[in-house]
Parts: sequence; structure tokens; C-alpha cells
Amino acid sequence: MISAATAPLADFPAPGKLPAGEPALVIPGHRLRPCRGADLPFLRRLYRHSRAAEMDATGWPEEMKRAFCRQQFDAQHTDYMRRFPTAEYWLILQRSDPVGRVYMDRSGPDIHLIDISVLPSHRGRGLGTSVLRALQGLAVARVCAVVLSVAHGNHRAAALYFGQGFVPVSNDSTHRRLRWEPASEVPPEAPPIGGA
Repeated sequence: MISAATAPLADFPAPGKLPAGEPALVIPGHRLRPCRGADLPFLRRLYRHSRAAEMDATGWPEEMKRAFCRQQFDAQHTDYMRRFPTAEYWLILQRSDPVGRVYMDRSGPDIHLIDISVLPSHRGRGLGTSVLRALQGLAVARVCAVVLSVAHGNHRAAALYFGQGFVPVSNDSTHRRLRWEPASEVPPEAPPIGGA
């Protein structure tokens, strides 16, 4: 049986000032606010939704699925806090309701999209595209690339990334690393998002 750890997780880093001359990330029709410890229950649910199809295929009892996802989220969170201490951890809000997360790191030469997740009820409405276009806009302003990794089995996300001009640059046993280089013009505006 999978044991659900109860040790407290590291809190999110305090939001720092943006590097000089760098604009804030803006998602049309949504607000962003820094993640904080009080958001962990929502972020765990969001993570569970992102693994729903995989969990459904296991045949495991619900309690085991819940414990597994909690353990995996906690491990991911701990890893992100350790590997990306200067990253920006944003909660995506529609009005005042959390609908997703976007984690990004611009401390290196490129903008690294660490993670993006959206609630199932908000998928297919252009939010992922809006996030990517906003990141691409930042990259154009900074004259750098956007890099990310996508799991080999995450075909829906890969299709989104390829549709926004990302190209594969390397593979490992679990993920494909993708890169987007700015063209000579800013990416087109994202289409309006329903209900925004």
C-alpha cells in the first residue's frame, strides 16, 4: 500500500522583483497571483486531475489513487522548490477562482516553462494557448527562447506546443525537450477565452 506522507512541504519562494526591464507575465482574461502554501490543497487536486486518465487505467481502489497522487505531487513540489528556487510560481485565476497554474523560470538565458496545468473544466478554451503566447511575447521582448519538456505520452500537450511553433531538440526516456525561438514579430493575440 502506498503511504501518504504528512510531512509539511516547503513553502513557495517569496515573489521577487522582476529582472530590470522585464515585463510581467499577463494572460488575457485571467489574473495571476503568486502561489502560496494555502494553495496546496487546490494544487494537489489540480495535479490529481492531470493524472486522472492514468489513474483510471490502474484499476486501483480510490484510496490508493488518492495516496499515490498526493505522494507524487509532494515529490514534484519538493523537487521544483529545490531545483528552481528563483522560479515564478503563479496561480491562474478566472475572476477570483483558481483554474490552473503556470510555473516559469527566467533566471537562465531562456525562459523555462516548468509546468502548466489547467482544470479539466477550463481545457479546450484557449487558456493553454494564451499562456504560451504570453510566454512567447516575453521571449520576443527579451530576445531569448522558451524551453519546456513534455512527457512522451502527453499527446494533447505536445499537440498544443507543436501548434504554437515549438520544435523538439532532445529526448530522454520519459520526456521530449522542446524549444521555441522568436521570429521577427510578436506572436498573434490569443483568441478570446469564453466566460472571461
